[in-house]
Amino acid sequence: MLFNLKYKKCSFPLGNEYIGENKKKNNIYCIRDNCKMKRKYKTINNITYKGKSFWNKNQSTIYLNNTQKKKFLVKIKNGLLYDNKNNLLTTQKKKIFVWTPKKNIYVGLKKTNFKNNKILSLKRFQHSSFVAGKNVRFGGHIETTNGQINRIIWKSGHFKPTAGAVCQLLLFLKKRGVNINNIKISPNKKYSIPISKICYKNIGCNKNKLSKYELNKYLNNTNRRSSKKTTGKTTKKNTKIKSYKTKKKKIIKTKKKRKNKKEKRIKRKSSSRKK
Repeated sequence: MLFNLKYKKCSFPLGNEYIGENKKKNNIYCIRDNCKMKRKYKTINNITYKGKSFWNKNQSTIYLNNTQKKKFLVKIKNGLLYDNKNNLLTTQKKKIFVWTPKKNIYVGLKKTNFKNNKILSLKRFQHSSFVAGKNVRFGGHIETTNGQINRIIWKSGHFKPTAGAVCQLLLFLKKRGVNINNIKISPNKKYSIPISKICYKNIGCNKNKLSKYELNKYLNNTNRRSSKKTTGKTTKKNTKIKSYKTKKKKIIKTKKKRKNKKEKRIKRKSSSRKK
């Protein structure tokens, strides 16, 4: 379990496909043939912004300096999370966050260029924005209410954190007095996994995300439990009826065998007397 884990220094570098995203006229987010993220914009070709083609604009990802990122710094006091204004952290929307090698946590709202064919911003704000493209210990999404963490989603395309990094983050939060028992851990938006299923052994930082086999195994078990809870009474009745029917069949068979045996004995006796 988590209590037996050893504290390790996890470090995840920025993915090669995102290097240079802060520069203008980069070949990452665009629709040209040599663009690395062209697959994301297959259906969006003729977007305009202020009368000009959006793809001619110098859109890029924001990289914060040391003074700018203080605005997003989160502090932990008495097991609760506080923002830079010493208010209890409450995320009205799901926010992105990173845990840096210096054990600092930065939380902010993710910004993309556009959504549903509507331009939101010419500047993107991603996980890499907090650390200016440098290494992180963990990156993902977070949901909080009144300083308490409700959910952590370990999902970051820029850094691709592992299951081991989740355990190390939870261990760090526990040592700071955070109650981690009620935190939901999710590899994506669809479902959550108990901490005991992720941090069941001394997982290293290089351990990949839980394999599909492990996830499917856990999901199948949970589905079986839920189905048993919902249809528990009916299944019990059905099993009783089936068992009763099988018993009845066995009894009938045994009776028939006994009758046959008796008839054979009587025939033998009668034939012997005649002789």
